[in-house]
Amino acid sequence: MRLHTGAAGDNKIASISFNDDLSCLACATSDGYGIFLTQPLERYCFRSFPAGGFSIVEMFGQSNILALVGGSPSPPGFSETSIVLLDDDAGVRLWDLQLYSPIVALCCSQGFLVAVMESKVAIYRVAPDFSTVEYERSFETVTNPQGMCCVSSFRTRLPQVLAIPGPRNGSVRVLTRKNVGGGSG
Repeated sequence: MRLHTGAAGDNKIASISFNDDLSCLACATSDGYGIFLTQPLERYCFRSFPAGGFSIVEMFGQSNILALVGGSPSPPGFSETSIVLLDDDAGVRLWDLQLYSPIVALCCSQGFLVAVMESKVAIYRVAPDFSTVEYERSFETVTNPQGMCCVSSFRTRLPQVLAIPGPRNGSVRVLTRKNVGGGSG
């Protein structure tokens, strides 16, 4: 089956990602973003922005909270160096996180938001009700223009794990949720 974003014309897909339980698919495009259900496979919504689109959209679980990074061009109030946490149902911006470098990838999981820049990864702790977003720590990485980063699902009995490039070519830094705030794992 083919999924169409619903946008016409020159719309280009910038990123595609599953939420952490694989029940939804989020798609960032050059003029907006779309959310798709996987069971049954169907389009849930598409939000179009005439002034630009997004390079990244990530979902927090099955919630209506999205993490958005502006594309090139970006809609007003969005940029390639900021993360906006948006309540999609209410159309309300909950948080704006301004970083100093373009964001090349995001990983969202229950309680965490990971922002990947070309040579740095920043980890934020997110309250379950999204009332607070707190900087936890960051790690320097080798040059990582592809935004390699992986977070395991919180729905397993195992500790949640984050894997990012290490500080040297060929190295990988693996952290558990327990040691994100402390040492490197």
